[in-house]
Amino acid sequence: MTQPIVRFDKPTLRALRSSLDRALEGVATLYGIRVRVGNAKFTDTTADFRLELVVDRPATADGKVPESKEAQAFRQLAPVYGFTPADLGATVLLDEPFRIIGARPAAPKRPILLASIATGRRVVAPPTLVRVGLDAARRAA
Repeated sequence: MTQPIVRFDKPTLRALRSSLDRALEGVATLYGIRVRVGNAKFTDTTADFRLELVVDRPATADGKVPESKEAQAFRQLAPVYGFTPADLGATVLLDEPFRIIGARPAAPKRPILLASIATGRRVVAPPTLVRVGLDAARRAA
């Protein structure tokens, strides 16, 4: 059995987050959603975790899959970052091939959200780097 928590700190919250993720897998399966325990704010005696719940909706009658909030943000803000809305889903060549999957408007330094084509790993990057990688991918094609 695990020792009782006497105060919250980063290592304790990391362990707690992974336990919460495992505990919520059953809820996610039961309701057909994805559950993700996010960042935490904490003091010595309290901790507040962000909890994201995502409905995995099947494609609509016209075959379209509902977009994530990050994808919607990218389409809306693409010109601000020097892209076109059509660049969503485009391949970007950095140290490995990535795909543009969205934008995080609240992150001014690295607002572009990418996913590795090989592993699905998500990373964030500044628009300037993504534009260079996008140009490289277009030249290579």
